[in-house]
Amino acid sequence: MLSFKAMEYRVKFLYNEKNVEESLFVEVNGLILNIFCSEYDYIFKPLEVYEVELEFQIFNEYQIAESNLQPQFRKIDQSFSYEMIGLLENGVVTVGDFKIFDEILLSDYSYLDGKNISWIVDRIDLSVS
Repeated sequence: MLSFKAMEYRVKFLYNEKNVEESLFVEVNGLILNIFCSEYDYIFKPLEVYEVELEFQIFNEYQIAESNLQPQFRKIDQSFSYEMIGLLENGVVTVGDFKIFDEILLSDYSYLDGKNISWIVDRIDLSVS
């Protein structure tokens, strides 16, 4: 499993999924995301804003390609996986007001710099700052 430096974000907690206690729905910079949180002892209050760290997990190999689609997050099936489509610049993918830095994007995918890319992330993990 590959993961990279967590980045800090302000998120609004929306709700827990009923069948999976680790599954949270949050709003980040206007995006509603289904994320994974293993901090069972932390009580999130609906509609409260929290300072958290989000870490994007890649379980196997990076799946990245140039894309002509508009920037967006697309949830993949009923999983924690997302396809992120956004502009890559110096290792930072920008989707609207949401930005995420990844060292591997900077070092291995610099040939896509300045282009829209599609990037599959297996899971977004949340931890309380």
